[in-house]
Amino acid sequence: MMRILLAGGGTGGHIYPGLAVAEELRENYHDVEIAFACTNRGIDGKVLENFDGEIIPQPIVPFSVNPIKAWLFWSSFKKSRRLLHRWFREHPADAVLGLGGFGSIAALVEAKKFGVRRGIFNPDLVPGRANRWLGRHYAEKIFVQWQESSEFFGRVVDVSGVPLRKSIVNISRVDRNEAYLEFGLESGKNTLLILGGSSGARSLNRAAVQAIERLKRGFDSWQILHITGEYDLNWVKDSYAGLEGICAKVIPFTQRMDLAWSIAEIVISRAGAITLAEIASLGIASILLPYPYHRDNHQRKNAEVLARRNGAKIIEDDGAAGEWTVGRVCDCLHLLMVDDNLRGIISESARGDSNLNSSEKICRWLMGR
Repeated sequence: MMRILLAGGGTGGHIYPGLAVAEELRENYHDVEIAFACTNRGIDGKVLENFDGEIIPQPIVPFSVNPIKAWLFWSSFKKSRRLLHRWFREHPADAVLGLGGFGSIAALVEAKKFGVRRGIFNPDLVPGRANRWLGRHYAEKIFVQWQESSEFFGRVVDVSGVPLRKSIVNISRVDRNEAYLEFGLESGKNTLLILGGSSGARSLNRAAVQAIERLKRGFDSWQILHITGEYDLNWVKDSYAGLEGICAKVIPFTQRMDLAWSIAEIVISRAGAITLAEIASLGIASILLPYPYHRDNHQRKNAEVLARRNGAKIIEDDGAAGEWTVGRVCDCLHLLMVDDNLRGIISESARGDSNLNSSEKICRWLMGR
């Protein structure tokens, strides 16, 4: 019996690739036991709700340069290390895959102590601080989405692409009528999908709603599925309630992103690496508002990969849903809604970098084959 530990969390992007790897392991390797070391954030519990395996919530919190928050990080890091140390002692593991972010650090550090094979998966073009550090000191193998990431690690990387869940890879088999029923939408209308992030991308949600308010007369043949994130649900619902003639379903979160993607003609979203991988694999026309506050601006760099081949439209998010941002979203959305040919060109151009064998490649390495 092989035992694999997946480690990551804090956002859906640091969990979903792990679920895809777990699916592949269970489907093709019957002698494997899988555990998931996540964080205590609420999104982890939601995403891992149906995970078939041991879940190890860690007390670790994100790193910060603020002295007080930095102390909290180091304190929580020590607690997480002790937790994972006990786990490795009681559950001899064969391999660990870090999925990025602060939730993967303690597992890789402790795995090295126990001589466990260690890899990390880096989805963003520009690696975050955790993956850079782990890549230099703890990872024996680095899997990346894009070759350009290699320059940040200064060593050989494996361009695997992003592990995608079977429900996404096999989306052509989805019954679209099931999606319309799931979300309470109409089968005869085109669907605009708005992704507001796991907690709520406030400025993106506001910019999208305000753009739709300006375009409300153009929604006769369109409807909206707006996934707001936890914190923006109520005010977004109230905003749509005041817009006569617009069909909008507003939810905070869904476990059935396969259904949401299956009916999406256009998506407005941040530029998280996993979301972009799904957009590329499915070929969906996208309007991307990269998160504007990262030090390395890594979402912008992610988005540029698609935009360079005309597979997405990028709009700078001013952080406040100001006139310039809202105006650009309005203009771009209107153009994509009314021009079927342009929408088709962008959709087709989005396809390209999707590697549907990513999970298989990573699993072979984890299993030592």
